[in-house]
Parts: sequence; C-alpha cells; structure tokens
Amino acid sequence: MDKIELEAKKLNLQEIDTHASITARPFFERRGYNIVCTQNVERKGVILTNYHMRKSLN
Repeated sequence: MDKIELEAKKLNLQEIDTHASITARPFFERRGYNIVCTQNVERKGVILTNYHMRKSLN
C-alpha cells in the first residue's frame, strides 16, 4: 500500500479509495482510510458486505 499511495501522490491525486471486505476494513482504517458507505453486494446468490473507503492524500 505504501507504494500504491506514493504512486498516487506522484500522479497528483487528491484521494484514493477502495472497496474493502469486512476482514480488510481494520487494515485500511489503520492506514487512515475512512468509510464512505457500507455496501451489500450479491455474488453468486450470496450477499456480501463491504465498505467503500477513502483516504485523503493531501
């Protein structure tokens, strides 16, 4: 993630976002990402919860 965020900064991006699973959510929160919204998506008939998360790169 450090390399991805560094590249995003080099491209002058203002923010970066992800769609994180329940399991990945704490990882992204520790890196400064905030939840934009909780999403429920269906995959092969199974409803999964994930989180649209965003981090400011300023």
